[in-house]
Amino acid sequence: MIDILVSQTERGERCLCIDDNGVGYHKEVLEELCSLQTDSAFHPRFIGFGTAGVIKRLALQYGEDFRFDVKNAPDGGAVTRIILPGTRLRDLAI
Repeated sequence: MIDILVSQTERGERCLCIDDNGVGYHKEVLEELCSLQTDSAFHPRFIGFGTAGVIKRLALQYGEDFRFDVKNAPDGGAVTRIILPGTRLRDLAI
């Protein structure tokens, strides 16, 4: 099951929260996801082109103004948070 929540922070940032109840990610995958946010030239070995492309595009669009955080949930699955700068939630098209 996947839960998606889109909200706005007190500072006007847009927050996309994606939670799932799957098996979670291996350590190598989590490390690559983290590396992609800070190094757009990084070439992943364990994650797919789609995920890598999304993170790279966010980094190109927002630079250091966005945050991408993925963690394994304590009870299984994964928790993904994407924080984007912005002042109005309605500008976010899904």
